[in-house]
Amino acid sequence: MKNFHQGQKAQREVQKNESGGLNVKMDTMNSQAVMGGGKLFKKRINGRPAVHRARNPIMNQNGSLILIAMMVLVIMTVIGLMSSRTVVTENYIIRNQGIYKQNVNMVESALMEGLQRFMQLAPDDQDIVDVNGSGLAWVNNMDDTWAAVDWYAQNSSALILNAGNSMDFTVITADRSAIAQDLTNRGEAATGNLRVAFVGWDIVTVPGGGSESLGVGSNDPVWREGRIIGEYASRTAGGADHGYGMLRMEIGVKRRIVIN
Repeated sequence: MKNFHQGQKAQREVQKNESGGLNVKMDTMNSQAVMGGGKLFKKRINGRPAVHRARNPIMNQNGSLILIAMMVLVIMTVIGLMSSRTVVTENYIIRNQGIYKQNVNMVESALMEGLQRFMQLAPDDQDIVDVNGSGLAWVNNMDDTWAAVDWYAQNSSALILNAGNSMDFTVITADRSAIAQDLTNRGEAATGNLRVAFVGWDIVTVPGGGSESLGVGSNDPVWREGRIIGEYASRTAGGADHGYGMLRMEIGVKRRIVIN
């Protein structure tokens, strides 16, 4: 009978014959080390010591691929939302640029029509010679308050041209029906939103100073300067602002007129 020393380690031998007889000897000494929350056990496999760690769910990498995929998905979603907002903003910019160009084209057309009608009048026609007593509503004195002050007021949304001092471009001639149709397609009033007028006269200074009107006789033509002005305002048939903006433009005109 073999003797074992008391107080020494207790050994338990487990012999298990599997796959050719594998001998496993487990030593349950009080040699425990805590590392990463797990216990270390000494094992002997086929007489060789080996160290195994108990699994810690915090230390494993299970599910990391799903987490990475979700992070990438969130990033791509944010990028997509930002891109869509940028596209919407650019579309509004392009739309506004198109509206502004269309407004400019309409006012320029009105100015050219007004200039053509003005130049067709005879140089001695009293409707343009005497701007104060003109029988044409769209011929005005440049010293009138609305022409000298209100027209150049900054940030003014009030309409300057009206039926009393201008002519409606959309009803001047029948061939202006296209402009009226464009306004109708916008949801605006077909008439009254686009007007043109003339304001004058200003004395032309001759080289060397002074004016040639001082040295000419009666019924002799003299040079004078004026302006053809045009105004567009986006308004509905009821007069409310329709949101397509407001635009004023003018061109200078110089011609000879006969002062009686």
